[in-house]
Amino acid sequence: MDLLYYNWRRREKEYPRYTTIFPKFEGAKNSLESLLVELAQDPIVIVEHELTYINHIPQGQGWDTLADLPKVLPIFCADSESFGFLPHPVNLAWSARFDLPNTMGYLDVRLTQGTRRTDKHPMLLLQLSAKGKATSATWESSRAWFDTAHEWIVKGFGDLTAPEMQRQYWERE
Repeated sequence: MDLLYYNWRRREKEYPRYTTIFPKFEGAKNSLESLLVELAQDPIVIVEHELTYINHIPQGQGWDTLADLPKVLPIFCADSESFGFLPHPVNLAWSARFDLPNTMGYLDVRLTQGTRRTDKHPMLLLQLSAKGKATSATWESSRAWFDTAHEWIVKGFGDLTAPEMQRQYWERE
């Protein structure tokens, strides 16, 4: 085995937070480790970590067209006068990479367009994905890596998104 994924998403009105989900991931990892011992298999050796958040921003939540993008993500501050000839784009794919501290890895941020499966409603997809290695092979080191990755994802989301959007749609203070 060379990969262990643990996936979660909002299924109810309340979003399951990291502090609730991480112990469940840890329990699943511990169960897998116990099974490997029982089957006399090699133990888990963690080589790389990843923590990804995918944020759906439906059309109508602070934006209607890509010309409204600066209202969601102020990094896109171009207005129509900035484009001498070209109109606003009709499709978008953007990415950026930020180094995590202490050579722990990096945070990739991607913004793309998509549609909701249930009703084909247009949306922006803002994905923040931290990848990297812990400082040692211990679970404590891995736990510290995940905590740092979570902090960078949450604070990175805060840096990139407009404060008004955070208050109005995501109830962030």
